[in-house]
Amino acid sequence: MAKEGGEQLMIILGLDLALSTGYAVLTDGQLSTYGVIIHKVDNWVANINKHTDYPAIFPQNLITVARAIAADVAVKVAEANPDLIVVEDTSRGRNRTVQKLLEFIHFAVFDELRKHPAKTVILTNKCWRNAVGANANADEKALNSKIGRLKRKRRDEIQTRTDLTDEQRENIIKSGVKVDGKVTGRKKTKHFSIRVVEEQFGIKLMQKEDDVSDAILLGLAAYRLFGDKCPV
Repeated sequence: MAKEGGEQLMIILGLDLALSTGYAVLTDGQLSTYGVIIHKVDNWVANINKHTDYPAIFPQNLITVARAIAADVAVKVAEANPDLIVVEDTSRGRNRTVQKLLEFIHFAVFDELRKHPAKTVILTNKCWRNAVGANANADEKALNSKIGRLKRKRRDEIQTRTDLTDEQRENIIKSGVKVDGKVTGRKKTKHFSIRVVEEQFGIKLMQKEDDVSDAILLGLAAYRLFGDKCPV
């Protein structure tokens, strides 16, 4: 722990690992710095259905990008010198190739983190969201419910239309609906975390910056869960 005026300060580094890795440093629960580490996979193929779909450099391309991300994370760790590093656990995804990539990244980063004395903990998505209240609030629940009703009504209306192809019908069903004169989509987990970051720290992030908002809230959740003491 760092010292300031003789007092111990708890420094936490939050990491939301992906090709766009969000990171955030909190000191005694106060946000110090945050940002994003961005990488790309060479010859990336997201949808793998048979062995011939794999690029010739697979899995070396995943290994290469995972190690690059781990190296950049190591720089952030050295800069922050945290007492605690908190990482969001992976969740089973629908796309097995993307899931494989995330697991490669997590392995490479955790292997790198072994070199640092800081304690590393893993929090599930549900755990950290509950700790900071990054779930749908009453207004968001009401909006999502209203959008659901409007979508079901529209779906029922277009089922009998003969002027639409199946693809056109599906696109209409997936598109947003008008609420109070404005086309709106359902509020999702990224909206919840961005809202809570603004509520807690007064920082207004863009919707595409949910990797950063998740990293910030991971750090805040860890501080609330563990206080000024690292978990054993």
